Amino acid sequence: MPTAYEELRIAIGRGFYVDNLRTIAELSLEILEKKNPRHPAIFLVLASVSRWITDAWYDVPISAQVASRVEGQLKPHLEALLNAADGDSDEVCAALDATADAFREAISRGLDCDMT
Repeated sequence: MPTAYEELRIAIGRGFYVDNLRTIAELSLEILEKKNPRHPAIFLVLASVSRWITDAWYDVPISAQVASRVEGQLKPHLEALLNAADGDSDEVCAALDATADAFREAISRGLDCDMT
């Protein structure tokens, strides 16, 4: 039986490319707006992270190395957020903090180039 968030889970599984990142943001905002999730912050963060990367990558040539690094840093955290969507507050807080830490690291290394 598919979960309430299966379409979003499938989109995250497809990976990080601009059109799919837009889909992730749109699905997250749709859930936030229409489905009254138990932990709305999760879907706000999913939408925000996806949108930030989309904005950084839109109309800019991104190397496969950078795209792979950013996806490797963040995709597991987006999946963990979605897995925590119906969890208890401690699980949600831990997933949100871990995502914020990973995003901070991705920004420090550059979303659209390697700054290391």
